[in-house]
Amino acid sequence: MSVSHRATQPLGVLLTVFALALVPWTIHLANTLPARQLSPHYRAAWVGFDIALLLMLAWTGLAAYRGSPRLSTAASAAGTLMLVDAWFDVTTSASRADARLALVTALMVEVPLAVVCFWLSRRPSRAP
Repeated sequence: MSVSHRATQPLGVLLTVFALALVPWTIHLANTLPARQLSPHYRAAWVGFDIALLLMLAWTGLAAYRGSPRLSTAASAAGTLMLVDAWFDVTTSASRADARLALVTALMVEVPLAVVCFWLSRRPSRAP
């Protein structure tokens, strides 16, 4: 076992415990949250999220272009945000037509772009 692995093992256990603790909490939310909720900050939430997404995509693009050692971090974050965007676009659609468009966009754009980002995150980077 390497030193770095020994150092990360306790964090792995801690993260697993937190994941398991989320199981009853998620069940509780599924049973208690209202089916419909109006939010006064809905627009700010989506615009803020899209700004974060565009910044992560831009950082990933720049890191890939430069061969930066930070590419893995940027691409992992961008890919994750793309999947989150697809999920919430589909699940928060206001109508069936919106849901169909969101699903097509997710399957044709967001999920494939996330796959590209995750592929980039696994690519070896050059030193700066």
